[in-house]
Amino acid sequence: MPTSAKSADLLEYEFEQAVHQTHRNLSPIEVAASKRHEMLLIVGTIRLPADRLDAARPIMATMVEASRAEPGCLEYAYAEDVLDPGLIHVKERWTDRTVLAEHFNSVHLANWRACWPLLGISDRKLSLYDVGEPQPA
Repeated sequence: MPTSAKSADLLEYEFEQAVHQTHRNLSPIEVAASKRHEMLLIVGTIRLPADRLDAARPIMATMVEASRAEPGCLEYAYAEDVLDPGLIHVKERWTDRTVLAEHFNSVHLANWRACWPLLGISDRKLSLYDVGEPQPA
């Protein structure tokens, strides 16, 4: 039977069987961890002088739009802190390290970084987290 004609239940069963065969010697916790889909989360902040926000917004919008268009980008956002002018919160979600590496080598990221001295961007504090599937909070 061609894969496209198989039901979702049958595909799920075949996947579970393959996982069982592959992971016979692993604990249930290890098997569950191996089935998780990789997702990378980058969160943090950057800072720029509040009087340069108007100049920065269109440049940041270009960066956000280009990044969101990249394969593997699940979410990409900048947000101004409502209590601390010039503090920009950064949030990115990526499907895996390969697409994130491509993002780090992209032309639009190089162009964005080239604008930092002009915009006075400083205090870049970003952290990368390797996370599993999102859960409702």
